[in-house]
Amino acid sequence: HLRLHNWDANAVKYYDESVIYILAAKFVFCNIALIEAMERGVAPIVSKVDKADWVITDGVNGLMYDNTKEGLAEKINYLIEHRQERMRLGKAARQTIIEKFNNDSRMNVIEEEIRALGNKVSETKMAISA
Repeated sequence: HLRLHNWDANAVKYYDESVIYILAAKFVFCNIALIEAMERGVAPIVSKVDKADWVITDGVNGLMYDNTKEGLAEKINYLIEHRQERMRLGKAARQTIIEKFNNDSRMNVIEEEIRALGNKVSETKMAISA
């Protein structure tokens, strides 16, 4: 069954009681709640939006849905009816977080973002001076 809770500083207890995590959002990249749920092995269902594929590979470590209530309902029902798949996705989600969000990986991402930002600043300066 579905339970909605108010904000709680100790969200881990809710993840540990959950088997599906739903993120209906317009922007997914590095969503902390999503990362926390995945780290606890909860199978995620995420909106198909820009940057969602940076964290979720559809059918590999979670499911993505078109931003419709029908699309979301289809994915929820699928995971409810397919326990083994739900468990597999949860394990893969956890492994993704272990691999992508360890300290070394996070530093690589930060360095890449800083380099990209530096390139954009350089390009902008060159365009302005031209």
